[in-house]
Amino acid sequence: MRAHLNHDSIPYEGFVDDCDSTCVVGWCWRTDRPSERVTVVVRRAGVEVARGVADRFRRDLLHAGKGDGSHAFHVELPAELLREHDRQRLSIGVEGTGFELAGSPVTVSRRIRELIVNPLVFQRALHAPPMHFGTLRVDISNTCNLDCVYCPTIALRTKERLALADFEHFLAHNVTGLDNLAIGCGQEPTVSQELCDFLEAAGRAPLPPRELFMLITNGTLLHKHDWKRIAATRLNALFLSLDSTDADVLASVRCGSKLERIQDNVRGLLAAAPAIRLNLNIVVTTASFPGIERVVEWGEALGAVSFTLREMYYPPETARGAELLEPLMLPPEHFAQLEERLTRRFGRERFCYADRLHLRQEYEDWAPRLA
Repeated sequence: MRAHLNHDSIPYEGFVDDCDSTCVVGWCWRTDRPSERVTVVVRRAGVEVARGVADRFRRDLLHAGKGDGSHAFHVELPAELLREHDRQRLSIGVEGTGFELAGSPVTVSRRIRELIVNPLVFQRALHAPPMHFGTLRVDISNTCNLDCVYCPTIALRTKERLALADFEHFLAHNVTGLDNLAIGCGQEPTVSQELCDFLEAAGRAPLPPRELFMLITNGTLLHKHDWKRIAATRLNALFLSLDSTDADVLASVRCGSKLERIQDNVRGLLAAAPAIRLNLNIVVTTASFPGIERVVEWGEALGAVSFTLREMYYPPETARGAELLEPLMLPPEHFAQLEERLTRRFGRERFCYADRLHLRQEYEDWAPRLA
């Protein structure tokens, strides 16, 4: 982790992790007052254009000894910043001081680090200027076939579907570069009968994804789509949400799931499309906690290249009551103990962990973009 330590009388430390046309992200703290939250100021030619407080939690900061880990920032930039110029030079510093973060100044261009769109907001994306996208996440439908008890997006579901013609137009006219594309984000893409059409459209776009082309799914409805057509697209990553290899446990948290069907679907798709690499997304609850190793073993048997474990938290928008959700939340320190347990057995290289504090911050960031 890179950092810039100020050697003047006030010891600040901070770094600009990334900057695109929409926001500046990074971290900053005052080392002699770790509980104090720092205000970060963004300036163009010495004039302030945006500001924000570095108070977001990040596990990597906590593990690196940066106070309590709540020193990250996400500062939104004004929409008109690039209206007249394709590039702007910005400096990022601490309010009321001459301290400037490592990585500053930065040059902002017509690039978006991550864009999340669904049928409700896609027209706005169509009317935006062409951009280079780090990661583009697209929900082609705005609903799901399951009712997961901890799902934070149930309250956001509607019947709207994305028009294939709009998707094709966006890829042809609004994309100047695309690193990663994900079909599926907050909702389930396989409920759309046009899934293969969307995958094929992305593959034949003028600028298809350079790195990851992902399908994110719960796997229940994969058998309703043509695996040979999927295999013929550029799709190279399947991100499967699977919390347990115990059918009863899975059905109790991902209501409507059928374990045997999911496993048959995944094995069948991977056999038909050997270029696709499996990645597992696992939500950890008290119900799934004892059997997590078996999920990892099942994934390893199919050649899974990554495992992302997310600690269940109480979502702010849910149709479920506390009497159902609270018993599913892990006791303090259990998620950290699970990380140690899995590391001892499987190593760390393919594993990513997100605890409930991280997920709450993540939800607060992307949920407004799905609404």
